[in-house]
Amino acid sequence: MCQARSTDLDSSVLAEDQARFITAFVDFLLPKTETPGGLDVKADIFIDSIYAKTYDEAGQKKCDNRD
Repeated sequence: MCQARSTDLDSSVLAEDQARFITAFVDFLLPKTETPGGLDVKADIFIDSIYAKTYDEAGQKKCDNRD
């Protein structure tokens, strides 16, 4: 079952609400069962790092509507 957790995701790319969404989504999509869940294997941090490496600063601003 998905549990609310504070995020370990300290993103310089994502806004705070986006980081919380990614953390909750990963926990929902890959919950911890008998095996490690998405947060246990740091999937949220992986998603953030891919986002940071894929988009340049202008692309990041365009995707999250920061101007």
